[in-house]
Amino acid sequence: MKKIFTLCLLITCTMLLRAQVPTQPNFVLIIADDLNDFVQGFNGHPQTKTPNINKIEKRGTTFTNAFCAGPKCAPSRTSLITGKDCYYTKVYNNDDIGCKGFRKNFTVAKGNPTVFTMPELLKDSGGYFTYTLSKVMHCYVGLPDYDTANVPACEKDLSWSKAFSYGQGGDMESILDYGGANDDGINGFFFTPIPDSMESEMVDYIITDSAISFIQDYASNPETYCNKPFFLSVGYKRPHGPFYVPEKYFLPYYNVDYYSDPYNLPYNDPVGTLPYNGVVMPPQPDPMWSDYTSLPADLVGRALNEEDYVHDDFLEFGEVMMATVPPPTIGAGYTDEEKLFILQESERANGIMAYLASIKFMDAQIGRFYNELKLHPEIFNNTVFIITSDHGYSLGEKTHWRKGCLWETDVRIPLVIADMRTPIKKTSKRVVSNLDIMPTVLEMAGVAAPTFPDGSPYLDGVSLTPLLANPATPWDKPALSSLQLHGYNEGFCFPQYSVRDDEWHYIRYQTNGAIAPACNEALSVFQEELYRIGKNKTIDPYEWTNLADNPAYTATKEHLASFLPGGDNYLQFDRTADDAALVVESNHLGVFPNPTSEFANFRVTEMHTGEAEFSILDLTGRILFHSTINIDEDGNFQNSYSVDQLAQGFYFAQVEQNSQKVAVQFIVAR
Repeated sequence: MKKIFTLCLLITCTMLLRAQVPTQPNFVLIIADDLNDFVQGFNGHPQTKTPNINKIEKRGTTFTNAFCAGPKCAPSRTSLITGKDCYYTKVYNNDDIGCKGFRKNFTVAKGNPTVFTMPELLKDSGGYFTYTLSKVMHCYVGLPDYDTANVPACEKDLSWSKAFSYGQGGDMESILDYGGANDDGINGFFFTPIPDSMESEMVDYIITDSAISFIQDYASNPETYCNKPFFLSVGYKRPHGPFYVPEKYFLPYYNVDYYSDPYNLPYNDPVGTLPYNGVVMPPQPDPMWSDYTSLPADLVGRALNEEDYVHDDFLEFGEVMMATVPPPTIGAGYTDEEKLFILQESERANGIMAYLASIKFMDAQIGRFYNELKLHPEIFNNTVFIITSDHGYSLGEKTHWRKGCLWETDVRIPLVIADMRTPIKKTSKRVVSNLDIMPTVLEMAGVAAPTFPDGSPYLDGVSLTPLLANPATPWDKPALSSLQLHGYNEGFCFPQYSVRDDEWHYIRYQTNGAIAPACNEALSVFQEELYRIGKNKTIDPYEWTNLADNPAYTATKEHLASFLPGGDNYLQFDRTADDAALVVESNHLGVFPNPTSEFANFRVTEMHTGEAEFSILDLTGRILFHSTINIDEDGNFQNSYSVDQLAQGFYFAQVEQNSQKVAVQFIVAR
C-alpha cells in the first residue's frame, strides 16, 4: 500500500533576508528569567503591561508557539547557547552543569566531546565582537566560557570578547534587606512592593546602564570594539523572584492590609467581571484544581510538582490568618470556609500581581535600552533584536507554582525576532524551539553552520528564516522539552519528556523502577499525559482533560513518542502532518544522491505517458526552476539537475500531471 505523506517543509538556509540586505547585522539577545506568556502579544494575561517589548514586536515576528528545551534555567540556557538538545548536553537540571569550566561539561566520557557556542562561532567565524551581561549562560556570576587571560578583547578565546556580571548576580543588599523586612509573601514565593526610589539599586537597572554605556561607547569609539559588528546578550534577572519591585509597577488592587474594613478583595470577582475589579486569576476548572486531582496519584508529574510545593504554603497562609485572634473581618455573610478561601485567594492574587509587576519593571529596562539605541540610527537600523525567556512559569495552575514541570505553562516561552533592517510586524503560530535561535542567528550573520568532525550536521535546531520571510510557511516540527529531577524522589532516575506539536501536547514520564536511591530500568514503567490543546488553542487550551488513558488516542501517543530521543523522528519534521501542502507519493518520485552538492538526479515512475510539469521549489513555495517533461511509454522519466545555483538548504522537486501531483524533498549540502 502506497504511503502518503505531506511534504516535510524543513528549513535552513534560505537566503531571503540576507539577499536583500548584505550588511552583517548587529544582534541584541535579551533573555528574561522565568518569563511566561504574560507579555503583550502572547495573550497570557489581559492586564499585563509590556509596552516596550510590544514596540519591538511591531517591527518583527512574534512566535506565539515557542517552547524551551528544558523547564529549568541550566538545561534551557545551555541548549540555547550551544544549539544542542538536552539529550546531547546531558544537562537536564540545574545541578547537571559544572560551573568551573563550561567546556568541562562536554567530554568523551559523556559522549558529547564536541561543542560550539553561538557567540564563539559569531566571534571566530563571523568577525563579531561578543559581549555578555549578567544571566545569559548558567553559572553567570563566574563568567562562563570567558577567556580571563590578560589579552586584548579583540584577541579573546572561547565565547566572549567581553563579559560582565554585577556582584553576585542579585539586587543590592539594601533591596534584599528591605524586602525581607517587609515581605508579604509565603515560603518559596517572596514578594512586596519597595519604594520607587530604590529602582536604581536593582540589578536589572544596573545591567541596563551597562548596556546603554556599551552602545554609547560603541557609537563613539568603534575601534575599541575591533571595528566589528556586535552580538550583545543581556540577561535580565526579572521576573525571577524574590518579587521585590518598585511600587509604581504594581496593579492598584494589591492588598496591603488584610485587616482593612471594608476588606480589599484583590482579585477579579466574580470571574469574568468587566471592567476588572481586581487582578484576573489564571483560569481554573470547576471544581478548582480538579484537572490535577484527577491525575493518577503515583504519576511522576505529581512528584515533579510537589518536589518544592508552594501550593500548600498558600493554603497554610489562610489557615494561620483564620487562627489569629482576632481573624480578619472580611465581611458579614461569609462562612468560615468562604473566609478561608478569600484569604488564600487574596494571597495568591498578591503574588500574581508581584509577578506582573516584575515583568513590567523588566520591560521598562528594555525600554530604556531601546530608546538609547534609537538615538544611534546607524546602529539601530542594522540591529536584530531577539527577545525570549529561559522557560515558562506557573502561577497556581494544577496547584503548580514556579517552574520544573512539563505542562504548557512551564515549557512555553515568548519569542520575538525583529530585524530593524526590514521592520515589519508579523505573527507566526508555527511550533518552534529555543534550539532554533542559534541556527537562525548564524544564518542571518552569514556564518556557516558547524559540523561534527565527521562532517555531519552539529545543530539540533533549524533556522527560522523561512518563517521570518513568511510566517505561514508549512512547518510541523514538534518541540521537545526534557527534565530530570535530582534528589531521591520518584522520577529522578531517568529523563522525563514533553512533545508539543501544533495540536497535541504529549508528556511521557518514566518511574525509578525501584525504591530510591536505587534505579531499575527493567522494572520502571512509562506514564503518560496527553492533551488536545487544538490548533490556535481552540480545544483544551489549559490542559484540563488528560486523554492518555483513552484507547482512541493510542496511535496519537505512539506517533508523538517517535519524536523522543531514540525514536525514529527525534528532532525531525513531522512527515505525517495534515497540512495544506504537497501530497507526496514517495514511490513515484525519487532523488539521489540526497544530500547532494553538485547534481540532483530525479526519477519518475508509474505515471501516465505524455507531458508533465517539473518544478524545483524552495521552502516558501517559490518556483526556482520549471520545465515541461515527457513521461515515456513505460511511465518513467529521468533527469539530472545542477544545484550550483542553489544555496545550502532544503528544497523539493514536484511533478504535476493532470490531477496527480507528487513531490520529493532533497538537501543541498556542501
